[in-house]
Amino acid sequence: MPTLRQAMPRSHAGTLRTDTATHVYPASDESVRQARRFVTTTLSSWGMSAAAEPAALITSELAANAARQGAGTSPAEILVRVSRSGRTAVIEVGDHDPAVPPGSPRMPATDAEHGRGLPLAAAAARRVACHQDGDWKIVRAEIRPLRPARAHGHLPWPVRGAA
Repeated sequence: MPTLRQAMPRSHAGTLRTDTATHVYPASDESVRQARRFVTTTLSSWGMSAAAEPAALITSELAANAARQGAGTSPAEILVRVSRSGRTAVIEVGDHDPAVPPGSPRMPATDAEHGRGLPLAAAAARRVACHQDGDWKIVRAEIRPLRPARAHGHLPWPVRGAA
């Protein structure tokens, strides 16, 4: 299982196309849905709709955690940032709670009400890390690099036995 690392965000240096979009929401359950829509719509507008499914899962889980953790802070808000560099998408979600997530995400007991978000995000991401950005605690998830869409099927992955 991937571990959550303390890390600074990676710079997107070089000649690859880079874009970033950021939105701040109130720390609420409704904001989770809005954050998910923001991320998937942004990725689609960048021609990265193949990343939308893992991005939606990661955003939902991290935004739900941030909304719960950030609800008791002042200001009670969550930060959602999506960026791309080449074919790699990065989702960052933050709150103002200073508590750092556990270093190794583990699935909770089957009857636990909380605790599944970070392990699910870590499973869907190539890399997950946590860092401070001013007074924001940010959890950063990098989505596996995407393959270009195949011209004859528009599938972002190879198909076995395809001619």
